[in-house]
Amino acid sequence: MQPRTKPVKILFAEGGTYDADRLSEAFRGLPTSTEIHHMKDAAAVLDFLSHKDAYDSVPRPDMILLGLDLDNGSAAQVLDAVKGDADLRAIPVIVFSGSAEEEHRRDCYSRGANAYVLKPADPADFSKVVEILEKFWMRTARLPGLQEMNFFSTGASFS
Repeated sequence: MQPRTKPVKILFAEGGTYDADRLSEAFRGLPTSTEIHHMKDAAAVLDFLSHKDAYDSVPRPDMILLGLDLDNGSAAQVLDAVKGDADLRAIPVIVFSGSAEEEHRRDCYSRGANAYVLKPADPADFSKVVEILEKFWMRTARLPGLQEMNFFSTGASFS
């Protein structure tokens, strides 16, 4: 198998910019090349995913990291739209939230989230969680539409 040559396209949907900057920084030191599109607004996320208006030529994301705090709509609307659309539902949606509330987790999973990951406040823990996400979702799991990179053939290991 050949290594992946194209970056993994991530749509990071969250109302603030602080975690978008931390996410970009955390991915910078990891083996998988990424292209992160940060959007703060739920309505704009839906336009992005449906290639509406200004988003008519944007790339389809390979995965969505979804925060619970979005402007102009909600994470629930985004999850419902993605998982309710036959063309989009194969895109993994990982809810990446600071909320440990059981109600939030249950709601996200009931709407079809592929995972719910607690976003740590501590910078070192944040980077470690991003590294774990990268190892599983980008080097171990097989995302639709991407040239595969077999994690176990790279010589990398979990630690």
